[in-house]
Amino acid sequence: MRTSGEHVVFCQSGDLSPELFDLQYEHLIKCTEARLMPTSSQQKYRKKSGVSKLAITYAILAAIATAINIGAQDVSLRIYSGQFSIAVSVAVGTIVGLIAKYILDKKYIFSFKAKDAAHDVRTFVAYAAMGLVTTAIFWSFEFGFNQMFHTKEARFTGAVIGLAIGYISKYMLDRKFVFVSAEAE
Repeated sequence: MRTSGEHVVFCQSGDLSPELFDLQYEHLIKCTEARLMPTSSQQKYRKKSGVSKLAITYAILAAIATAINIGAQDVSLRIYSGQFSIAVSVAVGTIVGLIAKYILDKKYIFSFKAKDAAHDVRTFVAYAAMGLVTTAIFWSFEFGFNQMFHTKEARFTGAVIGLAIGYISKYMLDRKFVFVSAEAE
């Protein structure tokens, strides 16, 4: 067995005595509880009913970002209707929606304050990187509905469904990988 700070690492399976097992089990429980505990900014929004104000706020902000995304797509289609206009509008909506969602999440969900401009850029890049996975979900719904129904309304419906699924996944990724320094404070 080797110890490093609070972490206990077992080098061989033969090292597992009952005392060491208890120590490792306690450490595992502490680590799990730390990951499952809401951040201090999230705890202040917790309601007794079980539905947190944070979840409601996140849903409202996701709806706002969705409306911004769809609105930007619609404006793009009104400005340009040539070849690849749908792909261009989806790209425009995605970029505008990403920036809006980052600003909203950073301020209202994670209460995140960057140390400086460079830190803010690094955080945005991490935020955008986590968005690649969720963008694939969103685009598959939007383009899938477009292929099946061939109408703007159906494509936007697919976008809304994809964005809803994507935003739920994105929150989990952002909480774990992007806005981690906000949780440490």
